[in-house]
Amino acid sequence: MSNPTPRFRVVNPRGRSSLVSAVRSALELSGCRIVGSGPPGRTPLPITFDTPGGERVHILVYAVRAPLADAGATTGQVPQQPAEPPAAIRCDEHGAPAMLLLAVDLERRVFIGADPMLHETTACVAERRIAARHCDRVLAGGWHAWEHDRDDEEDPVEILVGFTGANFLRYVCFERDAFAEEAGHRHALAERPWSRAAESFAPSASR
Repeated sequence: MSNPTPRFRVVNPRGRSSLVSAVRSALELSGCRIVGSGPPGRTPLPITFDTPGGERVHILVYAVRAPLADAGATTGQVPQQPAEPPAAIRCDEHGAPAMLLLAVDLERRVFIGADPMLHETTACVAERRIAARHCDRVLAGGWHAWEHDRDDEEDPVEILVGFTGANFLRYVCFERDAFAEEAGHRHALAERPWSRAAESFAPSASR
């Protein structure tokens, strides 16, 4: 399932620089040290970082802007952003997922993570309206997971995870453990207690 040669797209760097900055800042806020990352004018964004425990991690980030909408809700419908297909689920040398699909509310620094197994393009990540109550819960606790109904008979429910920058590393760890899990188990994993001791990037014992 891994694909050693990701397909990159050239995009307008002026429209991406704020997204790149938000992702990098969030990783640093969560205690990581960035070793290297790609330029704003190319997507997906490859980032290499060291965790607080000293483990080196490589990820690919597909990110779209989720601008603040009326009534305090968030929407990610951004027509000027080209849709880039993830093409294949990216995995690292341990066979663990290394790809994130994010919609970012730049004004409030709220990140909304989608299940990469359920989306063919990053545009799908943003084509939804996030209720203000979910964003408020993310800001209040730094982390919040909820069910999102989909018009799909095979996968009618998706688990979305909202988080603040300080929990970016937690989200990377979550996606690693929740990879290819069904919605119920994914939701349970998102709501489990978190501690710095969970920052292991070895293959999950459950797989």
